[in-house]
Amino acid sequence: MLDNRRLAALASDDEGSIPLSGSSRSVEALRAAIQRLADAEVDVLIEGETGSGKEAVARAIHNAGRRRLQPFVPVACAALPESGLESLLMGDAGGPGGPFRRREGQIEQSHRGTLFLDEIDLAPRAAQLLLLRVLEEREVLPVGAMEPHALDLRVLAATKGDPVEAVARGDLREDLYYRLNVIRLRAPPLRERREDVPLLYARFLGRVAGRLGREPPRSIMPSDGGYWSMTGRAICVSWPTTPARSPSASTRPTPGPGRRKGWSSGSRPMKPN
Repeated sequence: MLDNRRLAALASDDEGSIPLSGSSRSVEALRAAIQRLADAEVDVLIEGETGSGKEAVARAIHNAGRRRLQPFVPVACAALPESGLESLLMGDAGGPGGPFRRREGQIEQSHRGTLFLDEIDLAPRAAQLLLLRVLEEREVLPVGAMEPHALDLRVLAATKGDPVEAVARGDLREDLYYRLNVIRLRAPPLRERREDVPLLYARFLGRVAGRLGREPPRSIMPSDGGYWSMTGRAICVSWPTTPARSPSASTRPTPGPGRRKGWSSGSRPMKPN
């Protein structure tokens, strides 16, 4: 297992680098594929389970290429509304002297950058048809506009599950799938790269500590290196806020008695029998 100082150095990589932590074989292969695809003008379909880091893969592709200084626009396809869909995606032309100003839609906001369509298999069918036209024509026609606006963008899309199964179920249009499926990447779940857990643990702990203006516990990883000990150490850390009040995490350990102020990293949990 990596020692604490090396973990801390690896976990502190800057946000401009490829945001994929890990040294497992699957992550190294994924990182190499991203470097090869960084400046390739092709659309990419990313598949993976919930929580496997599909958006991190998309951001890595964007950050590694020439478009990195331009917008990265994520679209949560599962949350797209049926009402006002075209205006949201395509924008609104407004009108001279009218009550509404011209407003760019989410697609046009990614001009010269990257459009990331997250969970496209959960998008409404009307949205899938609009997106198909954008992929084919590389242009948008805002609501109320007379002429389409040409776009220079790269499209990355992710599916919640197997896209072939999504097509078979009727959740994903077949023509949209074939249009996106030029290059296909898979984000491996954490259970397939358990050796990356220590580094991920160190990185996230360091980020949360930085947001709170605190130093992380001196021992980022327990010296004996057991999986039980790493989990137990995380539980023993005294977090200063509750999950409901913290925007940075959805779950947080509840501080135990006498651990409500500051960090407490010196106590070791009892090893289970």
